Amino acid sequence: MPARETDAPASAADSLGARAARAMREGRMYTPAGNSAIDHWLAARERDPDDATTQAAIIDMQPYLLIACEQAIAAGDFDEAHRLFDLMTRSAPRAPALPRLAAALGDAEKAQQLAQEALEREAREQEAAAAEATKQAVQATASVAAEGAAESLATADRQEPPEETPAAAPAPEKATPPAVAAAPAAAAPAAPPPPASAPASTESTAPRLLRKPPPRYPLIARSRRIEGSVRVAFTVNTDGTVANVRVLSAEPDDVFDRAAVEAVEQYRFAPGGRRQDSAVTINFSLGASS
Repeated sequence: MPARETDAPASAADSLGARAARAMREGRMYTPAGNSAIDHWLAARERDPDDATTQAAIIDMQPYLLIACEQAIAAGDFDEAHRLFDLMTRSAPRAPALPRLAAALGDAEKAQQLAQEALEREAREQEAAAAEATKQAVQATASVAAEGAAESLATADRQEPPEETPAAAPAPEKATPPAVAAAPAAAAPAAPPPPASAPASTESTAPRLLRKPPPRYPLIARSRRIEGSVRVAFTVNTDGTVANVRVLSAEPDDVFDRAAVEAVEQYRFAPGGRRQDSAVTINFSLGASS
């Protein structure tokens, strides 16, 4: 029994040495972790600290561990570098290369941390710049909306009279030809035909314009130095008010249309005997403010 107890540790150490030798033949010098040659040699030394073969094998493994640790540091694989550094420390606690490796590993980790912090700082700065750009865009949109609201509330009256006068348009109904005037009364009982010699100037002449407020100049167009004109058609009611105001043409489009329509809607004519259609061209000039 005592002999078997003495032989058991030696047998275990021999087995670990055999595993280490096989790992070296297969090229598993320091990987994979726990099943490499250096792992088996270190375990064998723990079983038999005085075994010369084990000690010599561990010393021979130092160059492999040193090179592998340096490569892991250069690649930024700090977990692997720490594992290899720990194997070197266990193998030869007083190895001259250990202080240099420790300093190199610490410097590399610090450099990586600084680089990561720089990336995070740059990302925050980019995020802040994007937020500021969005804020400025929102403010610009709000400014345009406020300008439009102020424009819609601007007064329609101006101190200077406009340069344009409404052009008289032909009356929608022409004088009845003599042949129609001679038709039987049953065809038009409510309107007796006028004499053949009666002039048609009353229907073809536009009523006298009593009030013509100047159009407001849109604020956006004024600020951008835009000029133009709008041709507006309308109907003069018998009481002198206007109706059916509409844009016939505009240059440029959709810039002065609303201001022109609002101005014509405020025209007032002398009351007449019938409704008449007319049209006017309103010019918008920065020099004339009309």
